[in-house]
Amino acid sequence: MLADLVRPELQRLPGVVRQDPDRGAAALAALFEVSDAAMGVRLINLGLVS
Repeated sequence: MLADLVRPELQRLPGVVRQDPDRGAAALAALFEVSDAAMGVRLINLGLVS
């Protein structure tokens, strides 16, 4: 999954969701139809969360 696809969607999430990596990953996972764990790993690998 390309950072160019994920980054804009991450920015569209409400601030409270973006500040909680688990909630952010879950919201993006639902959007991209992948598991929460897979999205969490992708966000870390893309350097979008630590």
